[in-house]
Amino acid sequence: MNGQAALLEGKPIQNRFERIKQTLLGSPVWLCPERALLVTEFFKKFDKPKEPMVIRKAKALRHLLRNKTVRIYDDELIVGNPGTKRKSAILQPELASVFMCEELLWMDRRKTTPLSISLPDRFKLLVTVIPYWLLRNMSYRAFAGRRLHLMRYVREQRYCQMLWMERIHWSCLSSRHL
Repeated sequence: MNGQAALLEGKPIQNRFERIKQTLLGSPVWLCPERALLVTEFFKKFDKPKEPMVIRKAKALRHLLRNKTVRIYDDELIVGNPGTKRKSAILQPELASVFMCEELLWMDRRKTTPLSISLPDRFKLLVTVIPYWLLRNMSYRAFAGRRLHLMRYVREQRYCQMLWMERIHWSCLSSRHL
């Protein structure tokens, strides 16, 4: 390999990997409200409930992609992030994350997987996203007519002890299942 091929903008390639690794390891994980806010905005302002759900979701994705913040970080050759910070966790309020939003008040102080989030972002989620999705999210709709099962599901999600992945399926087991 000649000298020019081993350099990326004057920086040795092997150091690029180390810089990215150190940046990622030294950064906290942030809870990013952007996706939740944009999806909520779409469904509040532009949704047409008479259209098929697949079309509505496609239009929501188009709205999200047209309005999402794009950041390109130093040393990246392949770019893209789910959130606005380098290490971000996202909320999907249309699915089930609304039930876990009570933790917004102390999310950055949790023992397991603390997530940083600013006070203005917490406020936006509490005022805009949660009230809209509380009775519209997938979990609530899936348990329609079976509220006791819904309450059990919510409790199990809140006190999740272990996650396992089997192909694409994620399962959350409460301590009473172990």
